[in-house]
Amino acid sequence: MKKIFGAVLVLIMCSVMLTGCLFFDDSGDGVSNGGASGNSTILSYNIKLPSVPATYAYGYDDFVYSKVKITSVSYEVDYGYLTLYISGEKIYDSEGNNNSEYCAFGYKIYDSENYVVDSGMIITDGLRVGEKFRNFEYATLCELERGESYRVVFENYTI
Repeated sequence: MKKIFGAVLVLIMCSVMLTGCLFFDDSGDGVSNGGASGNSTILSYNIKLPSVPATYAYGYDDFVYSKVKITSVSYEVDYGYLTLYISGEKIYDSEGNNNSEYCAFGYKIYDSENYVVDSGMIITDGLRVGEKFRNFEYATLCELERGESYRVVFENYTI
């Protein structure tokens, strides 16, 4: 029993040193990157997050309703499902600085063969220009496979 515990402890310490913080839930399957950005490999989930800071627009044709600047992205995998934690700031609203409306932007998740495994629109809470949000939680609908690599991409969203 001591040998098994020691091996697990060494594995956890190496993971923390290489990737940042490591969190488990009581299921034993829940893991996160603790806010690290870029590439992180944790218990066989390899997730590449979007580079930040970056700005995304929501609109139609050439008209832009709003723009948001994303300043940080982290993630958590629980039972194979990916949850993103996003922070940022609303930087433009077509109705003016005092208009308190949501910001929206698109996302796609690609696997290692560049297939889209999930996509959609992320919608924040209502914000005025200059207001910030922190750790906005967005749960994706795709189940990740252990041992697979994934790439998350944010993009402008046009309706």
